Amino acid sequence: RCLAVDARGKVLDGDYVLYLAARDLRRAGRLPGDTVVGTVMSNLWVERALLAEGVKMLRAPVGDKYVLDEMRRGRHPLGGEQSGHIIFLDKATTGDGLLTGLLFVDLVRRTGLDLATWAASVSPCPQILVNVPVRSRPPLDSHPRIGPAIRDEERKLGERGRLLVRYSGTEPKARIMVEGESQPLIEACASRLSQLIQQEIGQETS
Repeated sequence: RCLAVDARGKVLDGDYVLYLAARDLRRAGRLPGDTVVGTVMSNLWVERALLAEGVKMLRAPVGDKYVLDEMRRGRHPLGGEQSGHIIFLDKATTGDGLLTGLLFVDLVRRTGLDLATWAASVSPCPQILVNVPVRSRPPLDSHPRIGPAIRDEERKLGERGRLLVRYSGTEPKARIMVEGESQPLIEACASRLSQLIQQEIGQETS
């Protein structure tokens, strides 16, 4: 994995790296289809900023395996995760931190980018992740109460945010990720859903 730190000490996660790499490739005419691959966890600001540059971002499930699968399916040369796994398919088939670091430093040097000034202008959307321990794992979308509640919250968010509710692949937990334009908006959404999931399938608390 590769993260960056600017001159003011701000940590830049994989979303920042992916955006700058995509912008650089497109401006150089080396981004076929003007498309990159992110994940369902990629912050909404990246998608919007890339669209402003004429680049579409596809969302794969979390995990560089799924990012790579989507890249190969569409022959997209660049993809990555918020965690810092960035894949440059013409050079490697996995997220190589050393390779990404070298390419990122080269990008900043070539373009003369003032990384700290640029990073200060970026405003990621507030994002919250809530884990709810569960005693069973019925399909969430078709659950008689949870499914309609998820769809209702998605309607409330509309274009102002995103909602992802899924089970952990490694733990008996339901994960609720809410992203939106304001902290109160996403906290209220996450609270309503976490309480409902706890009532319906949550583990009993002593």
